[in-house]
Amino acid sequence: MPSRIAGLTDIPLRVCDMPNHIKLLLSAVVFVTAMIVHFFQAGTGHGLTHWLVLVVGGVMIVALWMFPEARKPTRRHGDGGANDA
Repeated sequence: MPSRIAGLTDIPLRVCDMPNHIKLLLSAVVFVTAMIVHFFQAGTGHGLTHWLVLVVGGVMIVALWMFPEARKPTRRHGDGGANDA
């Protein structure tokens, strides 16, 4: 049985995770974009920003794989929501 999120209705943890093929595609797009911008910035003579672009791109790729997606908690009937009678 999959793990459950504490305090929410019975939502399995891995039901809404982004598929790995989408993560791979996004990682490739971020990598290619970071490389293009890096070489463009280096070609214009910007000393620091071309390295900063590579660092930010790398952090974005690591964060995509490391951190889970944010989820909006669902309310149960009777817990003080706007639709409670």
